[in-house]
Amino acid sequence: MTVIRNLYLTKDEAATELGVSTRTLDRWHAERVGPPRTMFGRKVLYRQAALIDWAARREQVEIRDHAA
Repeated sequence: MTVIRNLYLTKDEAATELGVSTRTLDRWHAERVGPPRTMFGRKVLYRQAALIDWAARREQVEIRDHAA
């Protein structure tokens, strides 16, 4: 399980990485807008690569108004 464990973050770890609370992660999950997660029994885990992909898809490019 060590290899698998190294690929996943707990809910607390994921929340810390994203700078949000675990309640926010729960709310995002309920609203189906949060990062994908995996359940192992009752334990919620977030795959690190999926968390990075999810965050990258939310990047926004600033659009500047050149007419000003």
